[in-house]
Amino acid sequence: MKVIWAHNFDPEMQNSGVFMHTLKQGVADLGLDAELVYLGNLRSAGGIPRATRALRKRANGCDIVHAQFGSACAFVVSKMPGKKVVSLRGSDWYRISGEGPIKDRLHGVLATRLTRMSLHRFDRVVVMSHRMQREVEPTLNHNRVAVIPDGIDLEKFRPIDRSEARKQLGFPAGSEPVVLFPTLLAANPIKRPALAEEAIEFARAVVPEIQFRYATGFPHSSMPLVMNAASVVLMTSVHEGWPNTIKEALACNTPFVSTDVSDLPDIAKFEPSCSVEPPDPRRLGAAIVRAVRTPRSETLRNHVMTMENRRVAGDLLQLYAAMLA
Repeated sequence: MKVIWAHNFDPEMQNSGVFMHTLKQGVADLGLDAELVYLGNLRSAGGIPRATRALRKRANGCDIVHAQFGSACAFVVSKMPGKKVVSLRGSDWYRISGEGPIKDRLHGVLATRLTRMSLHRFDRVVVMSHRMQREVEPTLNHNRVAVIPDGIDLEKFRPIDRSEARKQLGFPAGSEPVVLFPTLLAANPIKRPALAEEAIEFARAVVPEIQFRYATGFPHSSMPLVMNAASVVLMTSVHEGWPNTIKEALACNTPFVSTDVSDLPDIAKFEPSCSVEPPDPRRLGAAIVRAVRTPRSETLRNHVMTMENRRVAGDLLQLYAAMLA
């Protein structure tokens, strides 16, 4: 079959769309060479009509066009003839909060509106979590919503000795707890870095030696070391699809402390070292203390075994086959 993956992940930005490229390798290993089509800057004047015209030419004779994101990307793909599928990854579905610069909030409102305007034109909608499925399905007149979270490479993301990981990264030697805050942008209102820093201050009142690090500036090839070097990953997001950084941490047996996003509560209720808390810095700080004082678990990896990249790729190919049946 001929399949196009249309996306708007800037190829010039470090780590942009890395989950898409990982999954593309997975489907390639199973025999499908999906064609990546970068739609360009869809925020610019005339960007959407230009991308629509260009994609229509590229999609001629194509079996399936797969929008790799909602928002303007989905809006462009929804104009294509033939079979179409869209993957919703979180910020393209969830409505923007009242935080952050007005320009970003207005863009967020437009982005989610374009997503919701486009969904009924797709033959299938892929979502990252069961929570998203419960929220998306009632807005459609069909139940063709599939939960297929992005895959991870479990050969790369695996447990290794924490001190060795810190040594290879050049982190200071020692046994001090390291709390990792996973975001590409330090000023991201959806990730709420100010809340994370407040939570760290409460945790340091109990464990003063806690080190706090942003996961910025690292190429994705270094992330297995980063996840193993961390004692705990802290997530204070307003919303998430299924956060890839949490998958990668769990694959390395590194616990998380998070606000209530995605399907993370389903894991935290079984794992003493993981916690889901309200967006309260005291509660989050106390959970961080519990996490760094809990011995490293050997069972966290089990929660992401179904998200192994080749397995996820197989699920996606089955979806494609069902669309063409």
